[in-house]
Order: sequence, then C-alpha cells, then structure tokens
Amino acid sequence: MKNGLLIFRPCTCQRGIINYCRIPKEVTPNQVLSFFDGRPPSWRDILSSHIEKRDLVDELYEEIIIHKQDQNQVEVRLILGAGGEGKSTILYQTIHRVVELDSECFVLFHQHTDTASLPSDTIIDLANNVSYLIVASDESHSIARQIREVGTKLKQNNLNNVLFLICSRGSDWRTANAHRIMWHPDIDFAERKILGVGFEEAKRITRSWAKYDRLGLGDDLYNVYKGYDDSEEAIRKTSTMLCDAATEEISNSRYEGSFFGAMLQLRYGRNLYRLRDRLQLLLEHIGDTPIPNGTMLEALACIASPHAEGHLILSREVLGAKFGCSTNQVRSKILGPLADEALVNSKAQTVLLRHRRVALELVDILEEKYDYDRLDIIDELVGLACGLAHSSRNPYTIPHINAW
Repeated sequence: MKNGLLIFRPCTCQRGIINYCRIPKEVTPNQVLSFFDGRPPSWRDILSSHIEKRDLVDELYEEIIIHKQDQNQVEVRLILGAGGEGKSTILYQTIHRVVELDSECFVLFHQHTDTASLPSDTIIDLANNVSYLIVASDESHSIARQIREVGTKLKQNNLNNVLFLICSRGSDWRTANAHRIMWHPDIDFAERKILGVGFEEAKRITRSWAKYDRLGLGDDLYNVYKGYDDSEEAIRKTSTMLCDAATEEISNSRYEGSFFGAMLQLRYGRNLYRLRDRLQLLLEHIGDTPIPNGTMLEALACIASPHAEGHLILSREVLGAKFGCSTNQVRSKILGPLADEALVNSKAQTVLLRHRRVALELVDILEEKYDYDRLDIIDELVGLACGLAHSSRNPYTIPHINAW
C-alpha cells in the first residue's frame, strides 16, 4: 500500500487480497460474531465462508461487466445508505467477485485517511496501460470532488475504461455537499441506495447466524428457530421476522440503519437487555483505556450524548478539541479501537455510534453508573464547537459547524 492505495492485479488479485490480510482465509467465531454485531468489514471477513453475499453485489457486478464490454463513457456507481446498512460489505464483496471471476480487471482501492488524496496521474497512467480499471473507495465523501475532476480528465484523454465504485453514509455525502456536484455530461453517475433487506438475502443472513446457535441468533430468535422441526421452515420464519423488523426500522427513522436496527431488535431482544449487558461489559473492559488527555469512557460519553438526543453533528474536529488532539489521533486512538468493538465507524465524517438505540442504552448506563449528564456534555461540546468556529480562518470547513 502506498499513499492510501491498494492495487489488485489480474490473476494475482485473489492472492493479493489474502497477502494483504497476512492471515489465514478463515476467521474465528469471535471475529464472525463481532461482524454480526456491526464491526466494519475487513478483507478477511469478505474471504470468509461465514459472511453471506448481499443482493446488490450481483447487480453491481453485472453493471461492471456490461461497462467493461461497452466502454462508452466513464461510470461512477455510488452505494449510499445509513450507517450499518452494509455499504462497505457490498463494496468489498463486489471487488472480491470481480477479481475472482475476471482476469482482465485491475482494481485501485483507495484507503480512506484524512490525508490520502486521489492521484489523477496514477489513475490516468493505469487507464492508459490496462484494459479495464475499477477505482474503489470506502467512505468516499472526502474525495467526491476529486473523483469528478479525475473523471473529467479521463474523458479529456478519451479513456472510458474506468469505473468508480464508491460508497458513503448518506449523511456524510450530504454534509460534504457531494450531492450538489455537477458531473460531466459524459460521465454516467448513478446512486444505489441501500434500505432494508430482501427476503432471499435475509434467508442467507439468518442461516449464517444460525450456524452459531444462540450466540448468532440471540435468545429470542433462537427460541423461534428451535420451535420448528424443519430447519428450512425455521429459516423462512426468522427471515420474515428480519424483513419485518427492517421495514419497521425504516418507518421509525430515515437516518439510522434499518438493517442494523433490525439486527439489534432480533439478536438482542426488543427491550435490548442483551445489548445493555454487552455495553456494560465493554465499559468495564475499555472504559479506563487512556487516550490523549482523557479516557475511552469520556470519549464514549461525548460521542453517545449528542447521538442519543438526535443531534447527528459531532465531527472529529470537535472531538479533537475536547481532548486536545489532531483528527488523525481521534481516528487512530479513539475511533479505531471503538470500531474494533463494533461501536462506531472510524471512517465516517460524522462521529456516531452504530445506531441511536446503542447511544440511548449507553447514555443510560453512563448516567446511572458513572454520574455523567448528557446535557452537560452537549453544552461543553457546543462551547468547543463555537470556539473552533471563532478561531478558524474558514469555519465552514468544519462539518456541521452551523448546526451547533
């Protein structure tokens, strides 16, 4: 990897992904369960036989093959959705499918960092020297305008053999004003919005949960599953419950992940008693972990409080101001470890827990057992945000600064 880039070459791509992981293809049961709990995917998850393919993967793969054959124009495909809907999983699975089945595709994977830009010269050079190139990026809100600029340069050089496959949380895409981008007329831009879960993929997902019995399904769903003598009938029933729960989540909130919310309902119970137990154990385990000028418990309180109150506005800049550290340190010292525990997405522009239900449970624990007050914390964050706005030469570069 160089400058935030990974290149997967034809024929060696499958091996290249495995070498990048530097670990065996299979994952441990605890790693699988943490993925079920909402941990962002890694390449080893995608290579695992325990992680089921999402429906959109087949559609995206077909679009890539059609574009590879026609090459009439540069294409951009954006996978858009709320947190926890499976955007990154779909992106990784599509890349894996391409490099596994097509011997002519190069994939340039842009690793999201605060400083890694999209190198137009590298992309144009590759496009000139390979038959087909996919440029992929997870959490692409930060480079959306660079994608437009590179796409325009490709058109100017008559290079139509490039497809950008990107994904972003919907709120981050809007915060970055990427939804206002005017794409070149000869660039085919299309969004694929993820919402809910289809019945067939719900069957695959619940079947993968069932491999781990009660740990995979959760108490309530496990009891339903075990109530059927026919395992296929049990899968049909639990899959229907997953689809219904996701539909319910869609009607409850447009900003929270419907799939993730459905998973919480089914695997942790509607009253989330297992989630509360898990969060209490996590706080005991990581709460005292030192971070710059504070502890992980303090960081979690700052992240959970505004999210619990429905304020989806906390940025890495404001969190960095709270702990006197850079946004890179926020990512590596705070968000990275929390992402490993399936609590946050470390790549997102807006700092949120994986779902508001998690934030509400966590804030309740923090107030009951650790004497935190969510409103006091929010007041402090407001003051920090205002201070940043006053001291910054260009305060509008700070995400959500007007919302504070």
